[in-house]
Amino acid sequence: MATEAMAPQAGLRQVRACVIGPDIMHRESLLAMFASLSIEATSTDDSHTFLSRAGGDGRGRVARAMDIAWGTRDPSWMRHVLDAIDASRADVLVFHWGTLPLSDIVAIRRARPALRTMLMLLCFPLALSPAGIKRQHLVLRRCLPSIDALICPTPEMADYLRRRVLGRHRTRIGVVPPCWPDAVRPTLRAAGERTRPNLVYVGRTDLSGKTVHGADDIRVLMRSLLDAGIELHHARSPETEDGHPNRVHFRPLTNLQLMQGMAAFDASLIAYNLDACSRTDRFDLTVPDRLISSVLGGTPVALPRDGYAASKTYLRDHGAMLTFASAHDLYRQLSDRARMAELKEVAWDARNRFVAERQAGALAGLLDEVLDEAPQRVRTAVAWSGGRG
Repeated sequence: MATEAMAPQAGLRQVRACVIGPDIMHRESLLAMFASLSIEATSTDDSHTFLSRAGGDGRGRVARAMDIAWGTRDPSWMRHVLDAIDASRADVLVFHWGTLPLSDIVAIRRARPALRTMLMLLCFPLALSPAGIKRQHLVLRRCLPSIDALICPTPEMADYLRRRVLGRHRTRIGVVPPCWPDAVRPTLRAAGERTRPNLVYVGRTDLSGKTVHGADDIRVLMRSLLDAGIELHHARSPETEDGHPNRVHFRPLTNLQLMQGMAAFDASLIAYNLDACSRTDRFDLTVPDRLISSVLGGTPVALPRDGYAASKTYLRDHGAMLTFASAHDLYRQLSDRARMAELKEVAWDARNRFVAERQAGALAGLLDEVLDEAPQRVRTAVAWSGGRG
């Protein structure tokens, strides 16, 4: 997985970028990659984030569908984002994540056609049903004429898009493995002298939220692991208050707090309830945030033996992955304390390779290809004053 950062190419030295999307760690990762390439980059909110900050994104399904067709129409956000883009004097716009900013891309491409546009997908398809996946294919395909390049987290997603989405479109596709910035990499190793087999699970355990899907409910798997004798640590929730002696709750923590303590455990459990999904494409194509955090936290990773192809590709160079066929199989592996001690050392050392700055070379290569297709590398003053290139 890990790629090396590269020295800025001559054609990128005067390039400027603007990152558009929600204020999440993926934004910081993009900014860190641009900084390592000596590319000046700024960031601003996508329409959903902007409108949510202003009191809520009140667009219904029909309004969102119209925005996909014609571009985001909210005048306050359009003024905000165009002012930010013009102030940045950007040559390229990088949107993230998923299909959420598609309507924004259509609107901005119409307003600033000279600028190159890239979309970091991260999670696609998000849907877990045949109808939902088909709809997301159609929506992305509809917007491809406004997108110069798609940034995928894995080779599996890149292949999927070429086979099932692009069709006649010739949109460029690049693979940039997702990692958090080096600035949030833990430098102090959390103490962990547990003698019993143990796991930490940093996924969702509160199943009452509006965005929860059946895939998030892994209580059956949890119970089998607990009954097998594995000590399981996870965030407290009403749904997991069963009094099992091997279950250890902790208070909800931020992502940064979780990463600081992950190295204390034998392994981080990455699993979903795939039986609750009529389609499981997503889990073979994407790298979940909890896996990115686990790797940077310096802990081994435990995955079910079947499925999760993209996560296993991501961990190919990690060196501390456990796959299991059953709860008892995982208990047996965790019980080999000498081997687990070795894997924990490997995982702690590996975290240095899984940082965003080490992936900047892949981003630079794709960016250079995109700008090669542009009629000019640097926008003129006339283009900026008139909003046209």
